Amino acid sequence: MKKFNLFKNVMYFTGSVFIFFSGMVVYGVVLNLRQVTLAEAMSSKNITNLNNVQIVIDRSNYTLELFSDTMLVKKYKAVFGKNRNKMKTSANDFVTPSGEFQICRIDTNTQTGILQKRNMILL
Repeated sequence: MKKFNLFKNVMYFTGSVFIFFSGMVVYGVVLNLRQVTLAEAMSSKNITNLNNVQIVIDRSNYTLELFSDTMLVKKYKAVFGKNRNKMKTSANDFVTPSGEFQICRIDTNTQTGILQKRNMILL
């Protein structure tokens, strides 16, 4: 009888873990279904090319805004470094640096449709 109870408890636990992770996957899919691609955002605002691109990052609201000239093209959710300090003091302090940066390279080889910026240099 004890072996059956142990088996039953293991099955309940396994089923609960499976249901939890299935729910997390479905929640992630639902969140991504509402995401508008950059191409869709540009076409809805009648923009064919991005000119004078600016990226504004709001660390307090966890957003990244993409502007073409002065028009807001798209707003993204953003995640920043682990440390909530305002000033970056060293390479390993996990603080997201603030300031004005120049985009050195644009990586468009992404499957999410999001423009990823890398190798940024502080001006």
